[in-house]
Amino acid sequence: MINKERLNNLSNEIWKGAIKLRGKFKAKDYPSVILPMIMIRRIECVLETKREAFKAELLQKTPDISDADLKKRIKLLETTKLAFYNQSDWTLTKILEDSSSQVEANFREYINSYSPNIDEIIEKFDYRNTITQIVKAKRLASIIELAADEDFSPERLSNIEMGYVYEELLQKFSQDDAKDTGEHFTPREIIRVMVELMDILKFPNNYLW
Repeated sequence: MINKERLNNLSNEIWKGAIKLRGKFKAKDYPSVILPMIMIRRIECVLETKREAFKAELLQKTPDISDADLKKRIKLLETTKLAFYNQSDWTLTKILEDSSSQVEANFREYINSYSPNIDEIIEKFDYRNTITQIVKAKRLASIIELAADEDFSPERLSNIEMGYVYEELLQKFSQDDAKDTGEHFTPREIIRVMVELMDILKFPNNYLW
């Protein structure tokens, strides 16, 4: 059963972070700035779950494996066994922990390292161009931070629940936009892309060997 109160609280927390964009972006631009970052974090959480599963399997089979070899084997399994992957070692948290002057370069390397099916979704959002605008507004680190600490793993949020969070955020964005324009903004393209993403995120149970 969907716990709407819990999901509403999550949406509200994300919305509070979105307020940081005021003065730098118009309300109608919030979805194209924030929702793809949440999508990226969702993908990252799914991959983190799979990496932990690979790690446990490898340690069980070869308990004496070195840390370096373990890391290489996990990445190899990720890129060869999963429906999507990231070839880099970056995560959103690691990007924030590195030098502040390298945030843009590291983040671009990170999103450019995704598998073609995820890259196609990033392209549909035209997010690389949006990043340029976010950097000009000096908000990239804060937008990454908005998503980096959130647990969007499938164990916590099902695809249906993630869809509910997106709908709540879209409603908040459109209401804020209506204050300025007098009209409601309904980004149907974003909804369609998110449906496509949810199909990609469906894994078979036997995703290991």
